[in-house]
Amino acid sequence: MVSRAILASMLLGLVVAQAHAQSPGLISGDRNIKEFLGRRNCLCSCNAMKDKQFYITMRDPADWYTAVSYCTSIGMEIAEVCSTSELRALQQTMQEEENSGEGLYYWIGANDLGKNGTYRWALTGRPVEEEVQQWAEGEPNNAQPNSDREETEHCVGVEVSSQKWNDFLCSEEKKFVCQRYPDN
Repeated sequence: MVSRAILASMLLGLVVAQAHAQSPGLISGDRNIKEFLGRRNCLCSCNAMKDKQFYITMRDPADWYTAVSYCTSIGMEIAEVCSTSELRALQQTMQEEENSGEGLYYWIGANDLGKNGTYRWALTGRPVEEEVQQWAEGEPNNAQPNSDREETEHCVGVEVSSQKWNDFLCSEEKKFVCQRYPDN
């Protein structure tokens, strides 16, 4: 029997591959992947599994789309937090990696690309539960920092020292956290 984690990883890989086939510029963050992630309805469950492991890659910072793609390319997924215990594990992983992380953010899989203000996980498409949301004061604000561009903030980063969430332009480059489930 195929595990849920493997099935979810395969499904995300298919989404990325299909979107990339439609538009070779996908990984640079063009509109096609936004539309794909926004309308995708995934059959994968988002159950807290005590054996989930979070990893911070040694790769250079990347935009959110590249982070999603990179995690998939190494057999993992961009991090999702489905319970308070997973939230604590993610926080611990980031704090162990960065001793002085003030102002340093890591991408996770939360985004509102499908519907502004409705945050979902990239892997499963499920809503981000309120109990795990750790928004900084005044966030999410969907700001448009560059008035020359139409892009607004849709992708979530977690600040290392405060562990607070913020929405950012998906095209910004940040470190990121991947996750995996150990083989049974």
